[in-house]
Amino acid sequence: MPTTRTLPTTVPTTRTLATTVPTTRTPATLGDVATRLLAHYGEEPWWWPVLLPDLPRADELLLGAVLCQQSRWERVEQALLRLDAAGLSTWEALAAADPAVLQPLLVGVAYPPTRARLLPRLAAAVLAAGGLPTVLAAPDARARLLALPQVGPETADTLLAFAAGQHVPVVDAYLRRVLGRLGLVDPAASYAAVREDLAGQDTGGVSWEVLHALVVEHGIHHCLTRTPLCRGSGHPKRDYAEPRKCVEHCRTCTACPLLEVCPTGASGQG
Repeated sequence: MPTTRTLPTTVPTTRTLATTVPTTRTPATLGDVATRLLAHYGEEPWWWPVLLPDLPRADELLLGAVLCQQSRWERVEQALLRLDAAGLSTWEALAAADPAVLQPLLVGVAYPPTRARLLPRLAAAVLAAGGLPTVLAAPDARARLLALPQVGPETADTLLAFAAGQHVPVVDAYLRRVLGRLGLVDPAASYAAVREDLAGQDTGGVSWEVLHALVVEHGIHHCLTRTPLCRGSGHPKRDYAEPRKCVEHCRTCTACPLLEVCPTGASGQG
């Protein structure tokens, strides 16, 4: 007699699928970024310090900006102080300087042999142009700066912003990183393209001289190259010759000041 088997039945279960509720994030504007950075770091008149008080300010700025190309600022400071101690910080002295004498004074900056060979050429070109005040006062000041040896777009705009008081952006690696993560610039775009894009944007009343300093500080303390510090205190102060420089930055902060408007921070990458 056949037996009756009861087949097991599978009762379908009802699964509740997790739903992701999109959050609304207000896109950052350059003015908002400037305001947030200024509130967090404050304005430091000594951010670009006066290390050589006997040298005209524009001259020290150009010399420092050229030496800072691909170099950490702390090492540039020490090179400037060594040049000054050796009596080789003026354009007249540098134009007549022996590269073999300059090279050991430039240890710590990028490519000391090349810098030692090119600094006298730069000095001679500045003198031939009538000095930096003449160059900066010209209607075509940027073009005349770019005509000087070792002066590229970033260095020229640095002089225009810091020495001539012009409201022009300085497109450096920090700016590309910080504003690129915010979606305000294409970090891979050309210098000219990024400069043109930023030149027409409202900075919220903050000068580009101040904003440049704030962006650099943010790139040093929070918006690091590999792993940004979006939550928690920022990277500690570096060792500068100017003891007041960034001494109060990020000692007691609890998060990046741009966290609320930064897609990178919202994604939890930092």
